[in-house]
Amino acid sequence: NFHSGHDGGPMEVRYDARVEGTPSQTPPLSEWWETYPKLQEALKTCTLRFIINLPEDTLRKAPRLCFELQEAFWFYLDYLYEGAKGDLPKLNLMNFFHLMLDSSEILRPIYPSPAQQGQLFNEWREYNRRVPSKGAVLLNPQLDKCLMVQPWRGEKWSYPSGKINEEETEDACAIREVWEETGIDISGRVDTDSYVKAYVPATGKEVKLFLVPGISDEVPCGPTTRKEISKIGWIALAKLPGWEKGTEESSLRFFGVEPFVASLRKWVLARRSSLVVQGSTAPPNPRKYKEIGTAPNGRNGGKGDVAKTAGDLKRTNGHVKSSASARAKEGTTQGSDKGSVKEA
Repeated sequence: NFHSGHDGGPMEVRYDARVEGTPSQTPPLSEWWETYPKLQEALKTCTLRFIINLPEDTLRKAPRLCFELQEAFWFYLDYLYEGAKGDLPKLNLMNFFHLMLDSSEILRPIYPSPAQQGQLFNEWREYNRRVPSKGAVLLNPQLDKCLMVQPWRGEKWSYPSGKINEEETEDACAIREVWEETGIDISGRVDTDSYVKAYVPATGKEVKLFLVPGISDEVPCGPTTRKEISKIGWIALAKLPGWEKGTEESSLRFFGVEPFVASLRKWVLARRSSLVVQGSTAPPNPRKYKEIGTAPNGRNGGKGDVAKTAGDLKRTNGHVKSSASARAKEGTTQGSDKGSVKEA
C-alpha cells in the first residue's frame, strides 16, 4: 500500500492540510496503473479540464502551473475520487503533482527529469511562503460580534481569508475569500482605508483584514467551495483572546486571531463612540440585508443557517474552488500600509 490514505499538516492551515510527501516518494507510474487501472483515465480527465488550454508561458511558470495543478487536485479529490468508490487512490498533493507531470503528454516534455520537477516544487513552495493573505472581519450592526469560520478539518475559529491571486487587488481577494468561505457578498462594502494588519507567527506571514461593519447576524450563509469550511458562526468580540484583560479565558479555540485583537478593539471602540455621538448604532446607508448573500455578478448565494454545524456543511453542495477573480471589483485604490489600524 504505497499511497497515502491520510491528510498531513496542521489542521488549521486550510490550504496546506493535504500537502505531504515529496516527489521522490512517489512510486513509478507502472505500479500506480497496475494497482489502480482507472487512475490513468482520471488523470487524463484532469489534464483535459485544467491543463490542455493553458498558454505556453503558464506551463513554464511554477506559480501559475502549480496553481492550476492544485485546482485539478481539488477536482480529483472532490469529484473523481469520491465517485470512484475505491477504484482510485486518495492522493496527497505532491503525489498528484508528480503523477500529472509524468503522465501528461503536455507536461512530461517540459519537466522530464526528477531534478526539473523538484525545482518546480521548490519554486511553488517558495511562492506560497511569500504570497500575501487578505481577508475581512465582518461585524454586526451593534459591533459586538464578528463572523468566523472553522476549517474542514479542525476546530479552531479564524477570520475568512486566503492567498491573493496573481494580478488580484487586495480588496478583490478579500471579497472572493469571504464569498467562497461564507457565501456572503461584500462587494461595494469594503473600505480600503479601514483594515487591521498583523504578523501571524503560526503562518509566518503578515495578513491584512478589511473591516466590514453592518452585516446582519441573521443573514443566510454557507460556503460556496467544497470541503474547505466546516462551520460558520457569529462570535462575541468579548470572547476573542485578549479582548478584555482579567476576564476568564474563553472555551473557544482560535487560530491566527490574537495578533489582530488589540487593533480591532481600538477600531471598534472608536466607531462605537462615533455612532453614539450620531445617535445611532446602525452603520450609515447600509445595504438591505436581503441583498447580502447573493454572489458577485449575480450568482446564487450560499444557503443555510447563520451558524452551521460541521455535519450540515459537509452535506452542502458547492463548487470546485475557482480563481475567477472577475467576480470581484477591479481598479479600487488600495490603502496605505502604514500603521496597524487606519480609517478615513
